[in-house]
Amino acid sequence: MLNVAAFQIHASALSFAPSDCLLRAVYSHQWKQSITIVQGIAKTWHTCLRTIECHSDTINSVALSPDGSYIASASSDHTVQLWDKMTGTHLKTLRGHSSWVQSVIFSPDSAYILSGSADQTVKLWDTITGLHLKTFDGHHNIVSSVAFSPNSQCAVSGSDDCTIRIWDLRENRPDRISAFIGHKHSVTSVAFSPDGSSIISGSADKTVCLWDVATGSQEKQLKGHSGRVNSVAFASDGVHAVSGSSDKTVRVWNIITGSQIKKFKGHSEAISTVIFSPDGSSVVSGSFDTSIKVWNTFTGLHLKTLNGHRGQVKCLAFSSDNNSIVSASTDLTVKIWDAVTSIKSKQPSVHSAHINSVRLSPDGALVVSASQDCTVQLWNVGTGQHIKTLQGHSKDVFSAAFSPDSTLIVSASKDSTIRIWDTVSGTCLKILKGHTSAIYAAVFSFDGSNIVSGSGDNTVRVWEPATGALVRTFQGHDQGIISVVFSPTADRIASASCDHTVRVWNTKSGDLICTFNRHNKEVSSVVFSPRGTIVASMSFDQTIRLWDSMTGHQLQIISIHNIYGYGDISFSPNEKFIITSFGCFNILNLASMDNITVPFIGMSQPAYYAAEDGWVFSVTTKQRVCWIPHEYRGRWASNKDTIVLGSHEGNVTIFNLRAINFYMATL
Repeated sequence: MLNVAAFQIHASALSFAPSDCLLRAVYSHQWKQSITIVQGIAKTWHTCLRTIECHSDTINSVALSPDGSYIASASSDHTVQLWDKMTGTHLKTLRGHSSWVQSVIFSPDSAYILSGSADQTVKLWDTITGLHLKTFDGHHNIVSSVAFSPNSQCAVSGSDDCTIRIWDLRENRPDRISAFIGHKHSVTSVAFSPDGSSIISGSADKTVCLWDVATGSQEKQLKGHSGRVNSVAFASDGVHAVSGSSDKTVRVWNIITGSQIKKFKGHSEAISTVIFSPDGSSVVSGSFDTSIKVWNTFTGLHLKTLNGHRGQVKCLAFSSDNNSIVSASTDLTVKIWDAVTSIKSKQPSVHSAHINSVRLSPDGALVVSASQDCTVQLWNVGTGQHIKTLQGHSKDVFSAAFSPDSTLIVSASKDSTIRIWDTVSGTCLKILKGHTSAIYAAVFSFDGSNIVSGSGDNTVRVWEPATGALVRTFQGHDQGIISVVFSPTADRIASASCDHTVRVWNTKSGDLICTFNRHNKEVSSVVFSPRGTIVASMSFDQTIRLWDSMTGHQLQIISIHNIYGYGDISFSPNEKFIITSFGCFNILNLASMDNITVPFIGMSQPAYYAAEDGWVFSVTTKQRVCWIPHEYRGRWASNKDTIVLGSHEGNVTIFNLRAINFYMATL
């Protein structure tokens, strides 16, 4: 990145360096044109030491070389990538599989890499050269897991064909030695014992099995899980094993007796991966709930939680020196964590859970954030000070938005209610009831006279803020509504739904004007252009589509690389760009507004910035302004020189780019 934008990286490094670190103390006085962060800067370095943004599709597996030099990652993009662990530098791409790569592992001497794929093959690679050495055929379904024997002479693979197969890796030997049959469903995970005499396997049949390598016989079947077993591992003592399951539990077993000695509970979703620390004192688990948890093997005590991934944690690996943990996630990142210290980053956090929404007030003075912790928080933009906590919702708050005059806030919640709050006092003025399911969005009209809401009950509703009265209910969607918006003149409403459609309604009559039905997945966000003639919609199908708001004619398709599928979209004032938190896109072949003035009644000041791959860009010049560290990224709001981020960990960061923008304009 330094080769690409050294100036911006320099500014970002100083600005985002923790407040208590030596780097800031020594160098910050030398740089006056940096980003000004008024709220959200961490006091100490994050537990996550490095984030590697790599593959173009889900990362299914990650491995650390025993010598500590390399990281290998396997992905649904059909490749294995090799990285330098110390620097994070990309070294090689191993190509050869014809479908997604499900599993990857280094040999004990770090000289070779083994991969298993949905193309039903196992492949052997040379670590140094990246050359493909051999392909092992025999499975009849996805190869879900691979492992080397301790002496590197053999490999084991587990497959969705319900079998386990052992392969001879030595030259001039038959490829396959034997196949173990016994599981009733897919084999999800396999591993050799430290002495190489046994193999442990986990299966979708909810069992853990132990196998004798020499005879191929099943020695034990360990039962206890109530869901599929997704991951298994041996401890270094060869006596203990661990398993993680879709039943949300981690279990430690004595393989000599076959008894369960510990059960760990704490994850809120399925356990996808488990490993022991090299010394066997700790168990680490990764989950669909995006978290990583560290446990004491023998007491069952929960030691720490590592948060930072924005998607399911798919795989974990421990360094041989016990100092670091590597994780891979569906968020397309590999992270390296400090396994020694239990000190977490002291980044100020008022929210205790994921932030679903952040908004700047139309006057630019305030920020409101809504979170899964059931609260709405209010912040001062100029000072970064936390002003108020708005409490009252009993479940997740999905959205919060200001009225045009910035005096009111409307919030929508999973508890099926809408609340209207006074910005100054923080008092809840009205509770709007009527929806029968979670409410995902609620916003004011641009004149402030109405509120529109969209819900999981498949309805769109319009309310009168002053009285709280229900004005009208719009029915027609087949599934829940995720996003709603008024046109600039408030005479129309657009709604985006899980039924893959966008619908435009007449506000007064309730009539359906048109339906946009070209998306093939859920539509997560919708917005009118400043003139109201165009509607833009964003979908989980990874497209943004532009439509004629009156006829429903599709005007343009913009392909995006946004694996999360959600996020806010807006138009630039001249309708030349679509601005999102993950990219700024040109609007092609449509009339611009270069010489047209639009009264932005109740709207925030125009956004000057967009983000893409962690970079903040100037919308007008398309010039990189700064780089945002991964742990700060999340929900996004901006206007003029201010950017607000709401992170996955519940942190709100407010910063302005006035100084750096002014300086760059002089270059």
